[in-house]
Formats: sequence, structure tokens, C-alpha cells
Amino acid sequence: MKIASYDIGIFILSITICLFSSYFNISSTTLGYKIGETKQTEIDLIERRSLLESELAKITSKSSLKQLSIPTEGPKDGKILASY
Repeated sequence: MKIASYDIGIFILSITICLFSSYFNISSTTLGYKIGETKQTEIDLIERRSLLESELAKITSKSSLKQLSIPTEGPKDGKILASY
């Protein structure tokens, strides 16, 4: 049985199509994993931002700022603090 060049061409073309199909499937799967990882990072950053905003609001509240501005103890060595 003789193999024609037409048969070899069809065989090479089908192998090439299979390889490209596998490449695109692997690429799309990898891209899906990267998208999922990026979305999880986004969720983590949004939660972190929310915590930091609430902490900032707590720190910058009037009562917190007043408490920070009033010294609780005087100087330990008896010296007077200068205020300008």
C-alpha cells in the first residue's frame, strides 16, 4: 500500500490542529486560574481597606483625638513642658 503525499499532508494538518487545540485549552484554563486568583486578591484588598477605613474613623473621632491631646501624666523628672 502506497502512502500518497496528500495523505501525509492531511496527517500533518490534523496533528497541527490537535496541538493548537491543546495549546488553547491549556491557555484558557491557566487564564481562568489567574482570573480567580486576581478576584480573590481583590476581595482580600477590599476587606483590608474596609478594616483600615473603620480603624481610621475610630482614630480620628473627636473623643479619640481629645484623649490623645490630653497628656495623662506629667514629665517624670519634674521639668515643665513648654507650650507655644
